[in-house]
Amino acid sequence: MRPSIRFDFDSSGGGPGYEQVACTHVTELPCHACGRMNPTGAAYCAECGGQLEVVSTDEAIGQVVLGRYRLVRVLGEGAMGQVYEGEQSMGASSRRVAVKALHAALGRDAALVERFRRECELVIQLEHPNTIRFLDYGALPDGRAAIVMEYIDGETLAERLRRGL
Repeated sequence: MRPSIRFDFDSSGGGPGYEQVACTHVTELPCHACGRMNPTGAAYCAECGGQLEVVSTDEAIGQVVLGRYRLVRVLGEGAMGQVYEGEQSMGASSRRVAVKALHAALGRDAALVERFRRECELVIQLEHPNTIRFLDYGALPDGRAAIVMEYIDGETLAERLRRGL
């Protein structure tokens, strides 16, 4: 199943019979669980409640951050910031990581950034079978504070509840 794309054409600038693409908009995205098409911007499928892939034009995608983690895609966004899927390469091997970055607007609050840094220092010390491992802390090239953690692939709470606990 492929996203629906709308093309807007402008025939005013290229001479007779010439059409120039002015812009392209993805108008719908498929749910990978059930196949239903959902409008862009929706976080969850209207049919099955499955989490939809986030479409992003985030400039951080593709960048290597903290010297060793390449940002692959946006996994989600919340009140505090974005969570990216990242990849840490180690020679011929690599592993997936999650990188959580504060929103840029929150980064202007020095007290909040300091609290985030202190919390990162504490959680990096945690080791327990029922918690994820925190691996690294620092700033992205755009200055946003970020923490790197173990990536756990799985279903969302909504997907799990739909299947039944």
